[in-house]
Amino acid sequence: MSYLFTKREPTHQEVVTEVSKSVAEGHLTLLLSRCSVDYSGRSSSKLGFGDRLIVIKPDRSIMVHRKSGLDAVNWQPPGSVITVSQEGDKTMIKAYRPKQRETLQLLIEKIYVLSSMRLVDDARFDMLMDEKELYQVILRHPEMIEEGLRITSSQKEIGEGIADFSAVDVKGNYVLVEVKKDPVGPDAVRQLYKYVSDLRKTSPTVRGILVSPSIKKAARSLLTALNLEFNALDLRECAAILEADKEIFSEKLDKHFSAEA
Repeated sequence: MSYLFTKREPTHQEVVTEVSKSVAEGHLTLLLSRCSVDYSGRSSSKLGFGDRLIVIKPDRSIMVHRKSGLDAVNWQPPGSVITVSQEGDKTMIKAYRPKQRETLQLLIEKIYVLSSMRLVDDARFDMLMDEKELYQVILRHPEMIEEGLRITSSQKEIGEGIADFSAVDVKGNYVLVEVKKDPVGPDAVRQLYKYVSDLRKTSPTVRGILVSPSIKKAARSLLTALNLEFNALDLRECAAILEADKEIFSEKLDKHFSAEA
């Protein structure tokens, strides 16, 4: 990590200059400030002035944290259009998502600390969750892949291979689902296409969905060309669901044996 700019109580003009530069160059920006928060889009919310931590990440996601609590009080996801301007004696940071028509506005009246830094983080993230556990979560919660999806079988033989899941969507289309615990490349796409293409000979509407934490750029292009789909799976969320399911099962056992006693 290397600090590019750090200053206590910078002026509003310094904030406009440095934050704009940091966002444009894809650096991490941290602001400890007194600000208000307005959001409009799918709903709307307003939060008056208070001391908060503003985090702008290199992927143009932005989060606003209060003094307590794990989650941000408001945020915009990666890919947001972020602008910074001086509004009289205050600074305005806007994070806009054009397609979704969502806008997050942060009006900053005082800046305590501003830091911009270049991060180096190429480490691979490994969630301690095996594929068998991942299959269990999807089998019990197919809505994680798509709302209304109904699993009809698992480990289904398709030609010379075995598809992880077969399912039916809300429109009655047959769906094959291939699940990978690691980020997927072109080989996984070709594997799914082999299963789907065999079935499309007689059923042209068969869908193929590749599910994993992320997909590589080359695989994404191939997926589109072969008329297949991708759904990102959050392994943290899967692990949390698995743990919750275990707790529910344990509670049911306790009630069962208590009733027998």
